[in-house]
Amino acid sequence: MVSIETLRARLDALEAAMAEGVSEVRFGDRRVVYRSYDDMRRAAGDLSRRIAEAEGRARRPSRLLTRTRKGL
Repeated sequence: MVSIETLRARLDALEAAMAEGVSEVRFGDRRVVYRSYDDMRRAAGDLSRRIAEAEGRARRPSRLLTRTRKGL
């Protein structure tokens, strides 16, 4: 498992690249080239989720199912 510090460093590098409008991110000796800004947003969301899970503050599912019936 990857440490929280590593995940945060990757998220910081990704957010910096997104702010600069660059599609290439370097994590130490590793280089990642994203195809689109959407790919970068999804990767940032995934990193944020993994950090939250590692810290024990994972989000609850955002789906709510309701069922109604008309009449008696």
